[in-house]
Order: sequence, then structure tokens, then C-alpha cells
Amino acid sequence: RCGRTDKGVSALGQIISLTVRSALKPFQLPKASSFPPGHKDTQKQPKIDREHNPSALASKDSESCFDNEEMNYANVLNRALPDDIMVLGWAPAPDLNFKARFGAKTRTYRYFFVRRDMDIATMKLAAQYLEGEHDFRNFCKIDVTNVKNFKRIVNKVRIQPCNEDESPYANQLYYLEVTGNAFLWHQIRCIAAVLFLVGRGLEKPEVVKELLDIETHPGKPVYKLAADTPLMLHESVYNDLQFHYDPEVIQGLYLKLENRWKNFSIKASMTKNVLNFIDFNIVTTGDTKAWRNHKDRKTLECDYKDACSSSIGKSGYTMLRNRRKCGTYEEKVKNLSDRKREKANRVHGWDL
Repeated sequence: RCGRTDKGVSALGQIISLTVRSALKPFQLPKASSFPPGHKDTQKQPKIDREHNPSALASKDSESCFDNEEMNYANVLNRALPDDIMVLGWAPAPDLNFKARFGAKTRTYRYFFVRRDMDIATMKLAAQYLEGEHDFRNFCKIDVTNVKNFKRIVNKVRIQPCNEDESPYANQLYYLEVTGNAFLWHQIRCIAAVLFLVGRGLEKPEVVKELLDIETHPGKPVYKLAADTPLMLHESVYNDLQFHYDPEVIQGLYLKLENRWKNFSIKASMTKNVLNFIDFNIVTTGDTKAWRNHKDRKTLECDYKDACSSSIGKSGYTMLRNRRKCGTYEEKVKNLSDRKREKANRVHGWDL
């Protein structure tokens, strides 16, 4: 897989690499193809000779032979997959060593959230510090048996409204978009969590810059992860993949997704209708004003619980720089069990 997303996270740009059988003849196969073990031509590498092979030459311009005679992999897989997993298209691997996990040029994640009373301009200011190459160990969950290098390159960070035609209002949907070459475990959810604290005015934008300074802050302060459900792997970019999309497959998936969007939109509108009814028509016992004007009426402040007043408590908010710190990478390595040290050596060749 291109991205090993957490449980609960969705993916639009998920790319997987797998070995499948082909309906094409040997001379029609892509150069990265190989014969299965035991095949009579196992020792031969199939090649497409478009200049000297008449059959291959016929498909030189339109690749109609490749498109029309090959299996419809998307259709075959979709018939076997559960309803919440859909294959959009497929591409032949550029070479025999291709692996989706390591071959991506860039990955883009989107984290969706409701604006509430958060200051988007301040969040954008904080997000700028994330761009470039940094050590992100304070923005991830450290896994010492699989990761030694915590430096990653973030190409771009954006915070955008989902519908730019709408005028800003409290319940407007936004998304945080982060593009980079690779990401650490929980990195996007940690980034979202810190930006939400900034948006609520609990932290200054410069807190991001401080957490990226590993010499000053070698240990990650304790803070809660942002929820998993709003996160989506939006896009994965590869240099040498040419995808094939079957119009019938795309049409079927489009109708299925449009119907799903319709159902969720209707449910959202029905829920909003109930909220409006309560706001403007309900007068609680002993009062004269509708609930909208009631002195005890409260709305959700933020979808990130660590930034809400109810989570802060009577003692007030504790700044990240003053919180208890998680163990540093070096401390975690020192405390590793012999079994985990042996595993790291066996899998990665590391002598921890």
C-alpha cells in the first residue's frame, strides 16, 4: 500500500501493488511482467517489440490491444470487495521492483473539520512553519523498532473552506491539506491537533516552530491526537504510472457515491432542521424566550476535545511547553526489550 493509514482513516489516493494474471499474450505484456513459477517461459523476460512484431505494431498508436483484450481488473475486484472499498482504475507496474509503499513521489492528506470559533488566519500562520524539511518527532508517535530518521519534507500546507462560494460562518466546513514525500505514524493527526490549539487561541502560532526545534524540545509534550475519522489520504503521485479507467466502472462508482452523498446530505439537513426547531420554537419551563436566546445555551466550541473548555478544567489550560514530556527517542531505545532489539536487527539490520 502507498499509505498505511490508521484504523478509521479514509483514502481516495490509495495505491496498492499486487501480482495478477493477464489475458494478454507474452509479446503484448508490459516490460515489467514476469511469468509465474513453473511456466515454460519462466526464464524468458517477455518484451513488447512494437517495431518488429506485427501483432504488437497494430496496437502501437491506440494501444487498443492492451485496453480491449486485457482483463477489466477494476470491475473484477469491485465485485469481490465490500461496499466501502472501491477500485477506480489500474496501471501496469513500471518495473519488477516497483512497490507502492516506497515509490510515491508525493502524498497529500486532507483533514476535514468544522470551523466553529477557530481563527483560521492564525492557523494558516502556524501552518507555514511546517513547510520544508524538519525533524517531526514531536508531531508523531515514535516507533523506535521501525523508524530511526524523523526528518520529513513537507512541500505545502493549506487550510481551505470545502466550499469557497459560501461566506464564512461558524459551521462552515474546512480542510487542512498537507503534501509531502512521506509521513510518520500519526503525523497528520498530531499536526491537526496542534493547529486546533492555535486556532482556539490557546497556543501561539510560534509553538509549531518551537516543537520543530529538537535541541530545545527533545521530548514530545503530552497532547491528545486529533480524531481519525476526518482524515483522508487524498492523493498519491508516482512518476511512471499510467492508469486505465473503464467508463462503465467509473459510471457505476459515481452513481453509488452520488447516492451515498444524497443520503448523508438529507440526514444532515434533517438534523439541522431539528436544531433550528429547538432554537426558535422551544421555550423551556419557566422562561419566556426561545432556546436560542437562553442564558444556558451552549454550542460545541471545537471538534478537538483537548481544546474545549470542558477538557481544560478549573485549573486552566497548560501550555504545551509546560506539559509533561514523553520519552525521547534515545530513552525509548535504551528501554527496549531484548526481543524488540532482536526484531529490529532481523527486519532492518539495526543494532539498537
